[in-house]
Amino acid sequence: MASYRSYPQSSLLGTLDSLLVCHAKREHLCVCVTGSGGKTTLIGRLARHWAKEGHRVLVTTTTRMAHPANHPYDAERVWIEGKDDGRPVDTAEGSVLLAGTEAEGKLGPLSDPVFRDLSGRSDRILIEADGARGLPLKIHSDRDPVIAPGTDVVISLMGLSAFGKPLDERSMYLFPRFVELTGTHPKAVDEQVYRILLDHPEGVFKRCGILPVIVWCNQSDAVDTPHMSAVADLLAKGGHCRPFTLVMASLHADRLDIVRSLP
Repeated sequence: MASYRSYPQSSLLGTLDSLLVCHAKREHLCVCVTGSGGKTTLIGRLARHWAKEGHRVLVTTTTRMAHPANHPYDAERVWIEGKDDGRPVDTAEGSVLLAGTEAEGKLGPLSDPVFRDLSGRSDRILIEADGARGLPLKIHSDRDPVIAPGTDVVISLMGLSAFGKPLDERSMYLFPRFVELTGTHPKAVDEQVYRILLDHPEGVFKRCGILPVIVWCNQSDAVDTPHMSAVADLLAKGGHCRPFTLVMASLHADRLDIVRSLP
């Protein structure tokens, strides 16, 4: 089993920031977040981190995300296209703007002109690019993820809280599709399930193209160190379709365990 460097708790978002900003091609940085097991939490934490550094942060979606009436986003301003069009959009330094459209009780995507306008007035753009209904694992549907034009880097999440649990509709979004596409049905979630999601065309790297990808295995506090390391070892094993950065961490515990650039 490989040995891994340990990190102080305080370095979680700082390390992620460093991993992301090196991929910025312009004055602003656009990040799409996909997968399962903590997307909304990650977006919220990272948005606040950037706002504290004085950045103008835009949070939005290309699909649907929880409506601000139902989720306590940490944002200075919420702007709904089609509802708040008469109100000026504030993109002040050191603040987070949450923007989208009304979409059947969810927050939906902005129109292309509005997205381009708000992106051009923001230093950091965070986009939730698919959904998983709060489950720790998922395989993508035909229509997702939706990677926004101009994206600089993708963060794709998998939740470690599923490890050791029965592999079914309670641990994986679109579980029947996973069985159909992969031809496998393990009784429980083990390290092989995470590797399948890494390798499968409908898994972690779907529609990422040549974009840099951070594969973030979240909820590391939900598994013991040997099991976490077993997942990391198998994900780091050769045969990848592309390079990526592997992160094993816990947003809940503010814990960063593993960072590796692969291959």
